[in-house]
Amino acid sequence: MPSWIRTLLSHSLLMLSLLPAATHAEVIISGTRIIYPGNKRELAVQLNNVGEQPALIQSWIDNGNADAQPEEEEVPFVILPPVVRIEPKQGQTLRLMFSGASLPQDRESLFWFNALEIPPQPEEGKSNNYLQFAVRSRIKLFYRPDGLTPSITEAPETLRWSVAKQQLTIQNPSPYYITLATVELNGYQLADLSGQMLEPHGHLVTALTGKLATASHFSGHFTNINDFGASSDHSLTIDNH
Repeated sequence: MPSWIRTLLSHSLLMLSLLPAATHAEVIISGTRIIYPGNKRELAVQLNNVGEQPALIQSWIDNGNADAQPEEEEVPFVILPPVVRIEPKQGQTLRLMFSGASLPQDRESLFWFNALEIPPQPEEGKSNNYLQFAVRSRIKLFYRPDGLTPSITEAPETLRWSVAKQQLTIQNPSPYYITLATVELNGYQLADLSGQMLEPHGHLVTALTGKLATASHFSGHFTNINDFGASSDHSLTIDNH
C-alpha cells in the first residue's frame, strides 16, 4: 500500500467524528448489513461510486472497536482486494472470505465491515487552502452458522417480555442478534429502546416511568430490523407482576 494512503488512513480514523454534516460518502455499500452464511466459502460485497470523481476505497473488518487500525484487528475474514479504485458511476465487487477460524456454531457472531473512501489528490497547482476528508461507511457483519433454529424470521416472536418492579425486561432466547426499531406499550413509545440490539441468548432491562410504571397490563407492538434493513411489526401483551 502506498505510504500516503497509510498515513491518510491513520489520520482519517481520528478525524471522522469531526466531519461536517454536509460531508457524505460517494461510494455506497449495497445493503445496510451483511449476512455471512456459515456454509459459504465466500460472499460478494458490492460497492458503487455514485459520485463524479474516481474514489480509492480501503476495506477491512473489525471486532467492534471503531477506533482500531485495520492492521491491529485479528478477524476470521479476508477481503479481496483490500484497496480498490472505483471510477465514477461504476461499481466494484469485493470478495469476502471466511478463514475457517473457530467461531460459535450455536449462535451468530457480530463483526463490522468498513469502507474508507479516500479522496483523490488535488490537481497540481490547486492544493493551496485545500481540505480533504476521508469518509468511512461502517455496517454490521453477521456470521450466521448453518442450521440455526428457529428461522431468523421467527426469532422476533420468541422474545420474552416481562414487567416487574417498574422495569421492563426483554429476553432473547434465539441464536440471532435482534435489533429493535420501535417499542410501544399502551400507546407510549419507549424511545430509549430504539436501535437497541439484543445479543443471542441475552437480555436487556429498562425502567418504566410515569403512568407506565403503575399499569397492571400492557399491550402494544414492536418492530425489528430484518436482514434486508426493513422493519417487521409484531404485537405483544405483558402482565405487570
